[in-house]
Amino acid sequence: LESNLAQLEEQARSLPDDGSTTAWTPRTDGDLTPPDVKGDYVTSAPVGQPIRIVVRVTDPSGVKSLRLRYRHVTQYEDYLTLDMKPTGTPDEYEATIPGDFVIPKWDVMYFVEAIDGAGNGTQWPDFRIGQPYVFVHLQR
Repeated sequence: LESNLAQLEEQARSLPDDGSTTAWTPRTDGDLTPPDVKGDYVTSAPVGQPIRIVVRVTDPSGVKSLRLRYRHVTQYEDYLTLDMKPTGTPDEYEATIPGDFVIPKWDVMYFVEAIDGAGNGTQWPDFRIGQPYVFVHLQR
């Protein structure tokens, strides 16, 4: 860690001090609030059947993107991603985990990533309230 820190400090000293490089600064005005995401947890499902996830999302800046992230309950897999689409009901979005993914060997876990039109993001379920994902226990 110390050698990496020293390397970063050296790189910072070598940057031109002529104003040609600018550091990122966070916004301090406009919409600073992430989308509000609510939904019912799907905690049980039959093996081999699709799992439909529905959430309600509101934000004054609009919804830029909603993604369902899911994987089997094993540390050896990366999350797969599905874009969530409007259901036709105002502020409601859905994505369906394919039935061929729902295999007897592993339960499934998922969470939702939401980004609004101003670039604010959040994850549902909210890690500040509880665990940041939902477990779906399969009916074997």
